[in-house]
Amino acid sequence: MLKKYIGFILFCIFLGAAFADTAAFACFQNKDAHEKCRNITEIFEDSLFDKFFDEGFIATSIPVREIKSEEDISLAEIKSFFEESPNYLMIFYMQYGDELVFNKKTELKEPDWQKMTIRMLDFGTEKEIYKKTLDIDKLKERDVEKKAEKLADKIAKEIFEAISRR
Repeated sequence: MLKKYIGFILFCIFLGAAFADTAAFACFQNKDAHEKCRNITEIFEDSLFDKFFDEGFIATSIPVREIKSEEDISLAEIKSFFEESPNYLMIFYMQYGDELVFNKKTELKEPDWQKMTIRMLDFGTEKEIYKKTLDIDKLKERDVEKKAEKLADKIAKEIFEAISRR
């Protein structure tokens, strides 16, 4: 009797995984950004990754890449990283200043995160589902790491709403 329950539970888990939505993340930042900026990009990506996982998505990502400008992002190059096509592709471009800035509240020098552009595409059709550009200076949070975490939460909610409207 117990074997039947275990077998049924395993079957349900595998069946759920077979039909779960998949999401891929591609994070980019400007090449001239200070070396400490990569940490903020990774905190943002990890926080967003967790939100998608918590919602039942199978999530994957390509390594954070540094490029000259947002215009240098190549969709064909991003697609070449994936053997299997995810349902959704999220592209994030973080623009940082080339020097650290002094945060009066924390009394530390930290990355000068200036703007972020988010695009979500249906991977197969390349149709844009969601797009937003944020001026990071307008966000109230002072600590840049907490800002990255809170921003990941906010963006995840907006993306989930965009997916549910489809």
